[in-house]
Amino acid sequence: MTVLLHLDKNKAFGADEAFKRVSEAWSVLSDSSKRNCYDVRINSQFVAMVSQFVNLDTFWTVCMSWRVQYEYLRNYVNKRLWWGFCCG
Repeated sequence: MTVLLHLDKNKAFGADEAFKRVSEAWSVLSDSSKRNCYDVRINSQFVAMVSQFVNLDTFWTVCMSWRVQYEYLRNYVNKRLWWGFCCG
């Protein structure tokens, strides 16, 4: 990729910025300690982003008979759940 984007080989607009980004990415990915730090940072950012949209205190399940979704508190995980109107 760097050969394709190198300034001597590629005169296209934006090739210099693309070359810099690919070089930076390679410097992180090729160094295991830098890569581990990057992974930790990205994973923590991902968890923070997801937790904004997901209530981690609950989970969803579905009644296949009625095709209705239900949200329950986490303390009901691995328990048999029964909805009063469900015949299944």
